[in-house]
Amino acid sequence: MIPSITDHTLTLGEYSEALPHLAHPATVRIWRVPTGYRASGYFIGVQALGQPPEQPACAAADAELLATLVLPASTDAQRDAARAERLAMANAEADRLLAGLSASYPEREVQSWDQQVKEAELFTVDNQVPMPLLDALATARGIERGLLAQKVLEKAAAFSVAAGTILGARQRIEDLLEAADTLEAVLAVPALAEVQADLVVDG
Repeated sequence: MIPSITDHTLTLGEYSEALPHLAHPATVRIWRVPTGYRASGYFIGVQALGQPPEQPACAAADAELLATLVLPASTDAQRDAARAERLAMANAEADRLLAGLSASYPEREVQSWDQQVKEAELFTVDNQVPMPLLDALATARGIERGLLAQKVLEKAAAFSVAAGTILGARQRIEDLLEAADTLEAVLAVPALAEVQADLVVDG
């Protein structure tokens, strides 16, 4: 009996066994073993790339290596692995770009942004409203409180647009990757910088 692998199914005479779908070629070893260990009388070991070989756990003297075959890579598994890799790259790039938006500011100042925006928004409703943080900042900078409130809102809006463009590009890549049903389609999905540039142009 000559074993063969077709569509990730091992066939050996009347015996057949489904094999895993892997992103890289693997080594398949077929052992004859006691039926008390495997009812079929066969132990099929699949050695994935970079992994140690699988060996039958019965006594070594009771195991006979019958054949060694190559399990071809699965195109579906390659597509899924490439999709996960491209998404991880997009996530990492988005994190880097988002971090860069506030990198030039001290951490304590960044932590005060929500309070600054809250006070500035209240000022647009009532220009007599107390603004503990913005009033202190305006005094220290020697500018009018209303002008500072305006600057805060303008900066917040600009930050939101920049962050939204980055996040939107990342989400668009995720959508494109989910829709890609072949390896070629996954590899054709543009990088985050390209999608981000397109969003800026379209906007």
